[in-house]
Amino acid sequence: LAIDLMLATLLLIVTALVLLPGALTLPMEVWDESRIANNAIEMAMHGGWIVTTFGGVPDHWQLKPPLLVWVMAVLLRTDMDPMVAIRLPTILSTIGSVLLVYASCRMLLEDRLAGLIGGLLVACSVLFMGNHVGRTADYDAALCFLTLGFVICAGRYIDSHTIDGERGKARLWIAAAAVLLVLAIMTKSVAGGLSVPG
Repeated sequence: LAIDLMLATLLLIVTALVLLPGALTLPMEVWDESRIANNAIEMAMHGGWIVTTFGGVPDHWQLKPPLLVWVMAVLLRTDMDPMVAIRLPTILSTIGSVLLVYASCRMLLEDRLAGLIGGLLVACSVLFMGNHVGRTADYDAALCFLTLGFVICAGRYIDSHTIDGERGKARLWIAAAAVLLVLAIMTKSVAGGLSVPG
């Protein structure tokens, strides 16, 4: 357990070193990030939690489900620094994805080295750690984290039927998979469910 905590901490440090300098210093991007941030700011200001707005009217341009906007709006209402509040869900999702890769390799493959290498590969992925995914307040980091969690839980559900002593956990795995699937769909609509047929 001590070795696992040490390796997870190492992955956390590497991910933070790669991710945070850009995520905390880059100006807000004009594409989706600024639109999502505006939706969250308006939601936090007027408290209308059902319909995302832009300029005080329902937003018909950005039509994704509101989970990410809800999280940002809640963080904005805590008087946190606005840029941190807007980007924190993405940063945590990115870090969570790296740690989830490590944990899944460690538990499913029972191999610490595979977990470390897998986590490092994700942490060193330029596209995943870059703009429009890991560094900016877009949907993709949260979608990756939730979809990865769903796939792992669904796989554990399938495996639990074939492993003696694991059958009692099958309901827990499928319940976790269902919750993660719903959250993924609430994050980016149909894209959250694309892993289901597989």
